[in-house]
Amino acid sequence: MSKRLAANFGHMDNLSQASIDELCAVERIGERRAEVIRDELRHLLPLIDRLQKQGWRWTDENYGKTAVDLADLPLSGETVVITGSVPGYGRDEVNDLIERLGG
Repeated sequence: MSKRLAANFGHMDNLSQASIDELCAVERIGERRAEVIRDELRHLLPLIDRLQKQGWRWTDENYGKTAVDLADLPLSGETVVITGSVPGYGRDEVNDLIERLGG
C-alpha cells in the first residue's frame, strides 16, 4: 500500500493534505482505510515535520516522470497468489514484480 500511496501522491506533504476522497481513489483503499491513514498521519505530523527539518525527504523519484496505463499491464485485473517459493527470488521481490506488472 505504501508504494501505491507514494506513486499517487509523490511527496509526504501531498499525502498528508489528501482528502478521504483522494485517498479512496488509490487502488485497494476504501473509505475506512482512508480514514485510518488520515488519522494516523495527523497523529504523526509533528514527528514528520521534525524529521523533515532535519533533512529527511519522503518523495517518490518516479512520481510524475512516466504515466502508465494500468489497463495495459499484463496482470491488470488479475489476482495473483504465490505459494511456496520462486527460485532466485525473495517474497518481497516477487510481490514487487507482480505489482509492477499490474497485479
